[in-house]
Amino acid sequence: MNLFQEDLINFQPKTENWETALATGIQPLLAKNYVSKDYLNHLISETKRFGAYYVIGPDLALAHIQPNETTLKTGISLLYLDEPTLFPGLKMKPVKFLFVLVATDSDSHLSLLQEMALLFSKKEFYDAFYQLKDTTDLFNLVNKFKN
Repeated sequence: MNLFQEDLINFQPKTENWETALATGIQPLLAKNYVSKDYLNHLISETKRFGAYYVIGPDLALAHIQPNETTLKTGISLLYLDEPTLFPGLKMKPVKFLFVLVATDSDSHLSLLQEMALLFSKKEFYDAFYQLKDTTDLFNLVNKFKN
């Protein structure tokens, strides 16, 4: 399974708020039947309850919830924002790169996480990620750093 699938990537100038960002990030997954309509409600509820626990680095979030009846297939989407959206927590956290990870069990998504960790642990990759304009730029960058 590839970390980046073109039909699950969305470039946007900005979103109104964190809830809209989540809805926009989930939309490709919903359209491709990775999740049911209720997935968004579960994710928003968990975010209100615990804060944006899934903000994992500067401008980087990996939104997810435990596998449940709303997750139909394992996959990951990317919402790439030109302007960050603030997500709740002990303090507001800016997010430009919102990944939404969905998994049907506790193991099937591990290869996606491993690939993401390998890429984003490289400072040069992370820095170049800020310069992307479209999916062509994204795939060129990934191919450059994949080995």
